[in-house]
Amino acid sequence: MKRVEVKLDLTNVAPLLDVIKGASDALRGRLALPLQLPVLDPESTEQWQSDLVTSQNDDIAVLLALFNRDFFTEETVAFDEANADAVIRACSALKLYLYYEYLSDLDEEDFESDDVVYDVLTERQQKPFLAFMFLDTLQKVIIRHLNDLILDGSGET
Repeated sequence: MKRVEVKLDLTNVAPLLDVIKGASDALRGRLALPLQLPVLDPESTEQWQSDLVTSQNDDIAVLLALFNRDFFTEETVAFDEANADAVIRACSALKLYLYYEYLSDLDEEDFESDDVVYDVLTERQQKPFLAFMFLDTLQKVIIRHLNDLILDGSGET
C-alpha cells in the first residue's frame, strides 16, 4: 500500500486546527455549498441533502482523525489509499466554507493565483486564510503523491 507521511510543525499547525475544527462544527448540519435542485420534489431534495451532509461529515471526520494524539507527539500525518479520497473531499468542503465565510471579498484572481498579500488581510481573515492554504497544500500533496490511486479509484473509502 502506497503511503505518504508528512511532518508538520505543531506550533504552526495547532492554531489552524482550531479554525478547521470551528469550520467542521459549522458544517455539521449543512453543506459547505448550498444546493438548489428544482427538479426534485421537496422530500427527495431533503433526503438527498441529508445524505450529502452525512457524507461530508464522514469525510471531515477522516481528516480530523489524522490530527489525533499521535500527531501531537510525532507531528506527522499519513495519507494512503484508505483515506486519500475522503481527505481531499473534506479539504474541499472546508475550503469552500472558509472561502465563503471569511475570504469571499478578496480579489478572486489574486486568490486563485496565490497572490494574496497576507498583510492586507483583516484580523478576521488571517487565520482562515492560513487554514485555507494549509488545506489546499494537503490536497496538493495527496494528489501529487497518490495520484494513481485517486485516478483509478482504488483509493475508495
